[in-house]
Amino acid sequence: MTAAAHNLVKNLAPDASPQSVMWANFVAPIFSRSEPHVRIVSIEHFESVEALLPTATIDASLRSDDLFMVEASTADASFMLQWRYNGNHGAVLIRSGTAANADQAEADVKERRPPVPATPESVRLDFWQVDGAGDPYTSSRSIDAPHVDDISANYPADVWHHIERLRGLEPQVNDGRIVLWHGPPGTGKTSAIRALARAWHDRIRVQVLLDPERILASSAMLMSVLLDDAATAWRLLVIEDADELLRADAKERVGQALSRLLNLSDGLLGQGSKVLVLITTNEPIGQLHPALVRPGRCLVESEFRRFSRAEAGRLTTRPLPSGSATFSLAEVCAINDDRSSEVGQEPVFGTYL
Repeated sequence: MTAAAHNLVKNLAPDASPQSVMWANFVAPIFSRSEPHVRIVSIEHFESVEALLPTATIDASLRSDDLFMVEASTADASFMLQWRYNGNHGAVLIRSGTAANADQAEADVKERRPPVPATPESVRLDFWQVDGAGDPYTSSRSIDAPHVDDISANYPADVWHHIERLRGLEPQVNDGRIVLWHGPPGTGKTSAIRALARAWHDRIRVQVLLDPERILASSAMLMSVLLDDAATAWRLLVIEDADELLRADAKERVGQALSRLLNLSDGLLGQGSKVLVLITTNEPIGQLHPALVRPGRCLVESEFRRFSRAEAGRLTTRPLPSGSATFSLAEVCAINDDRSSEVGQEPVFGTYL
């Protein structure tokens, strides 16, 4: 056990579980930065350690009624496999001393990961983030996703028109690359992203940027994302709640991040790449940087507005509170607090906000 691991274990409670001790031993080199490069591969089907890590040596293992953990290593990387029988899901955490070895280990595990066909109600999304050493990496998992038609009642008619238009989108290289959704919190932007991801699953790969400020802050980091897998199919990069990046004074506050984002749409950076960017923000359109919404830059610009009182009244049989002229989808869900009232065509209220 390393000195850093020893300190972590020593500071655990006297009744610390064996799982905690294994985790402390594994993550200590990450915290000490002797092996700071981390990758995560989600696992939704598990057959055997040998199938996932055929060249690795098993250093420790633990099995309980609902959990299986294995620590293993090769000459270039270390692995922590965790599989939960309750829910049938897990992940392989990879650590290494170099980014190249971590990337190779991640690619090897992904290649050997047993495929799980997506069910009609779920889609697989990639999630980009930045590790402790400042390197971007992806992990992926399946999420529940509604059918587009099943959420139509969750939006005012004019908002639904824009979502419906995107459902059949066939992106073109010469079109704008930015899809901008703006509007107050609770108006269903995330729900629409999930529905579109399901509608596009066989032709547009959806990737979520969890650390957009850090990824956009570096040209090299952004290029790692753009060149991922040398993808030939179209990809959609999703940046949720991008208020800080998009306000009118963004350049003064976040440097070149906004410029690089705009370059993806019609600059040299975006030329030749099949990448769309979907940005959501709670900011009013008038508060956004004018360069973002200039003609030709946005493929689609949509306001996710609140329901009028008359529109909200058609979505519930319960009385609306007095004094409010408009209502968000979240507020209508709260009024239908049992989450099961028949509202329109039985929309998925409360599940995909």
